Amino acid sequence: MALTYSAGLRDTHTYIALLPDLYPRAVLPADHRLASYDEISLAMIADEPLILLDIWPSNQYFLEQLKAAGLQPNIAYKVPSIELVTAFVGQGLGVSTLVTLPEQIQTPSGKKVVTLALSDPLVASSTVVAWNRDKDLTRLTTEFVNHCKKEIKLPKHMRTMSPETA
Repeated sequence: MALTYSAGLRDTHTYIALLPDLYPRAVLPADHRLASYDEISLAMIADEPLILLDIWPSNQYFLEQLKAAGLQPNIAYKVPSIELVTAFVGQGLGVSTLVTLPEQIQTPSGKKVVTLALSDPLVASSTVVAWNRDKDLTRLTTEFVNHCKKEIKLPKHMRTMSPETA
């Protein structure tokens, strides 16, 4: 059993969503020419240097979103954490897309970044509890799943990230 994302799960797994579907947002330096927009398309930032969150399955998930939009990413940096993504973006080294965002979008050096809704048709990111579909849940694992469904909540600062509330 694992707490994970639905992206990358094989059909050998059963899963239950723990959070509402979330969608990627563009992450731009606060002084970027598009930073004042309410919404942009992936095409509007396709030629910009991309700061890619290089953690599986996030890296594949973001690259698949670009491919589905018919775009070839201009990957400038591959970084292993959300904090580095926002730090690089804040320094003006490129743009990014993220689903999960820290509460304060300010880099350690005090630079600010903004996030913008993307107008493209995108595949949602789902946080799930998953297990091998050939295995029955025990009483204890069923209690664990029920506990997760009850206790795992979307952080308040991320509530506006789904299309329904954006």
